[in-house]
Amino acid sequence: MMGNDVPKRQTARGSGADRSSSATGRRRRAPRERGASTINVLVGIVVVAIVAAIVVVVAVRNNDDTTTTENTATGPATGATTPGTTTRPIVRGGTMVSSTTSTAGALNPATTSNGGVHTNAEAMFNGLLAFDTNDIVVPDLAASLPTVTDNSDGTQDAVFTLRPGMKWHNGTPITADDVVFSFTQSLLRYHSRTAASMGPALGVQGAGNRATTPPDAITMPDGPAGLRVKFHFLFPYAPLLKQMNVTEAPIIPKNVYAHCAVDGGDSTLGNQAAPFCAENLQPVGSGPFKWATTTPTQITMDKNPNYFKTNLPFLDRLVLLVTATPDIALQAAREQPGSVDAGLPIPGNKVGSFKDNSSFAIERIPRGTGGGNCITTLAFNLWQSGETAAVINAKPTGAPYTHPILSNLAVRKAIYEAFDRQSAFTNIEFGEGRAADSPLHSATKDLYAPQSLPAFSVTQARADLQAAGWLDPSNGSDPTATRKSDGRAGLPPAGTELKIDTLHFNTGTQVQYGLAFQANMKQVGIAVTDRPQSNAQVQTELGARTYDTAFVSYCAGDDPVVGTRRQYVSSQISTTPFTNVSGYRNARMDDLWKQAIQANASTAKSVYGEIQKLAVADLPQIWVTETLNVRVSRSICHDLNNKNTGLFAETAWCG
Repeated sequence: MMGNDVPKRQTARGSGADRSSSATGRRRRAPRERGASTINVLVGIVVVAIVAAIVVVVAVRNNDDTTTTENTATGPATGATTPGTTTRPIVRGGTMVSSTTSTAGALNPATTSNGGVHTNAEAMFNGLLAFDTNDIVVPDLAASLPTVTDNSDGTQDAVFTLRPGMKWHNGTPITADDVVFSFTQSLLRYHSRTAASMGPALGVQGAGNRATTPPDAITMPDGPAGLRVKFHFLFPYAPLLKQMNVTEAPIIPKNVYAHCAVDGGDSTLGNQAAPFCAENLQPVGSGPFKWATTTPTQITMDKNPNYFKTNLPFLDRLVLLVTATPDIALQAAREQPGSVDAGLPIPGNKVGSFKDNSSFAIERIPRGTGGGNCITTLAFNLWQSGETAAVINAKPTGAPYTHPILSNLAVRKAIYEAFDRQSAFTNIEFGEGRAADSPLHSATKDLYAPQSLPAFSVTQARADLQAAGWLDPSNGSDPTATRKSDGRAGLPPAGTELKIDTLHFNTGTQVQYGLAFQANMKQVGIAVTDRPQSNAQVQTELGARTYDTAFVSYCAGDDPVVGTRRQYVSSQISTTPFTNVSGYRNARMDDLWKQAIQANASTAKSVYGEIQKLAVADLPQIWVTETLNVRVSRSICHDLNNKNTGLFAETAWCG
């Protein structure tokens, strides 16, 4: 089905319930970290947002039913009862419809950390490991947890063994060669969190297309066709087990994607905008669902009949629809065009409307497809807009920042003071999360420490800007008048107006954050051009560094090394989106992160304490809010594994 049409729900086998979905309907984010197109929910606007988006009903906000799910190599047999509930039999077949706000084109989660892409694609892929319903790490493509050996020279080896007999969606075998390819040609180049964290531990040099993995870092003890893969870390790598899942390290088939890789291909594999690697639009993976079709309004995935986990999935089809108002789409009659079974994301002020309604289930989950422990951040570009990563990296250590306005710490501090972060949190998130008070997420309990950040004060911000040489042309009669440079050394020519832009996604809460920032800055005489863009365009501009400021949802993951390090080390100034967006360079910070990545329990707190203090002293970013992942789904759908990010529908069924 095309355009605004929504699949008509079919009756699930073994159920009298009318579960709709046309045999031909389909289609689809971006992402993480995460663009969109709006659509009349009642008309059924659907996007090219793929299964991951369904990230279960709410890639970043969704809920689990009261049931639990199995996450083993073999699923429940037909007629089995719902795991963890009463004697209700599992219903096989039918279609689950999930909402998404993303419209990005690429559907390969190994090529980016973008939450939108992962939301739309993860259901078609797997990692070596996964999370069960109790949030415990369990094997996925791997047959068991890895064998880890701490060597006498301080290095560490981790050997994973794949399950035998697994097949890609195209019918070819899944082998060790695919795992090595996934890491060396994609994850360690384009996945910002994995590249910035695991890369240094494996000795990877360079970033993006230029990243090179040492030949002994990831090897195949039994050859390319074998099932064993050995990772050789330069030091014990603590985040390993919680980083080998479909969100942080999805595995892709070499035989499908090799022609797009840098080594031996056309180098389009990492592109998030045209020219695309063709298979990034029509992906081939290993997951419980296979790509079927993509239309401007919807992504459709069909059941993988050869999934390596016996009896799974239960559903015949997973559909991702683009909806501007998922809360309304959820509350609409299930048979109505534009209705969904799982909503993503549910606005903070709408969550309460589902609370006391037994027709829905709500859950706040530990992580989403864009990662976990996320902080909405406003990054200052410390370099002239358009100054490329290559040019910046060619500058000597200690070279001064070149942005005519934001290179000045006093100006960054004044902007911080003028941004009412608490009000933004209250009016945008509606209590779902908290105002950030540190560069580290508070969930990293033993490492996080609240910091003394610049307090909100319009009066102080105006005074600081005046002292920094940005003068009020009205002499106090109109404090909203755009300020002008007094021409002193280090400032633009006298009379230059204080104008900056802010880049962000054109859907979701970033739209509201952009408007709030623009309004706050006007009160102190800073003219902000608000620039909401599509997911693909945002990623392109982040890579080209064509912005003054940018809103980014940085997700730390289960360890600051995974998702926070990339924001602050100079080696992460690259063309890969969602890395060091500020272009921040500080030799001491680089050294502290070298210590942090190898720190043990007795040294970590001290190292991270200094990291937080130094970041606050330099203010390369504004840490705005810690956001929550909230999922809402219809109670008629059961066994969603909300702990397992994009594979939430692997064990789900509706009826």
